[in-house]
Amino acid sequence: MKVSRFPRAVVLLVLVVAGGAGCDKPAAGPVAKPPSPSPPLTAFGGSALPPGVEGGRQLFKTLGCKSCHMVDGWGGQNAPDLTLVATRYTKLQGSLEGAKTFFREHIKDPEKNPGIDKKLYPFVRMPPIPMTDEEREQVIEYLSTLREK
Repeated sequence: MKVSRFPRAVVLLVLVVAGGAGCDKPAAGPVAKPPSPSPPLTAFGGSALPPGVEGGRQLFKTLGCKSCHMVDGWGGQNAPDLTLVATRYTKLQGSLEGAKTFFREHIKDPEKNPGIDKKLYPFVRMPPIPMTDEEREQVIEYLSTLREK
């Protein structure tokens, strides 16, 4: 005797359609926790910023610095990567305060104070960025956090 496949297909379809019936009860056993929130970011990634540095990070973005410079893998590629800029200039200048002095002079007059990366980027010229002295100091405080921890 030949058995038709039609009844099996109907039963399978009914099971699939009704498969969700009775599934409104919570599952037995442990429930997975939602992922923990990501840590606060530096410029575009990384560790948390010290208090009072957020304004400099925002200025770095809004003044267009990130259009050319990269930090933590985010930003432009037409100028030096600033991810560890404070580490580099602290070693060159002998102290973090020396690095901040260089940043201050470089940002104020990039042509007069081109920096060590000029050999790597000989055709790139940083334009003067119009900003107040207070804004410049905020950006410098932000740049000074971009170092090895």
